[in-house]
Amino acid sequence: MRKNFLIIFLLALALVGAGCADMAEHKGAAGAGVGAAGGAALGAGIGAAFGAPGLGAAIGAGGGALIGKVVGDEMQRKDDKKEVDELKKEVQELEATQKAAAPEASADRKLIDGSWYKRSMIEDPAGSGKFKEVWLPE
Repeated sequence: MRKNFLIIFLLALALVGAGCADMAEHKGAAGAGVGAAGGAALGAGIGAAFGAPGLGAAIGAGGGALIGKVVGDEMQRKDDKKEVDELKKEVQELEATQKAAAPEASADRKLIDGSWYKRSMIEDPAGSGKFKEVWLPE
């Protein structure tokens, strides 16, 4: 009776651990929690067959936590890489959009304090026939 209660308790603990593991922000921590709970349940079942469910649960929890942590860290690494790649792609798309939207500077155009100016010639003084170069806002 006591062995059955221990096994049922450990299985319930594994289910609770699996549910709470989804709330963890880092998948390594979630994997360790799920692995420990699952390993404890499996270890208790194997240990019960040999007459030592407590020892089996302890060994299973340690091994499960280690394996779960390694698997969770690898999953997190892949997710992080995917997120970085998506952000790089968004930056490239924004840069391409800005280049297409903003006209290029040239000998007759320049960007001054965020506004585009064009080169123009005005007569200075008026009626003198002498011209000077000025930059006028577009």
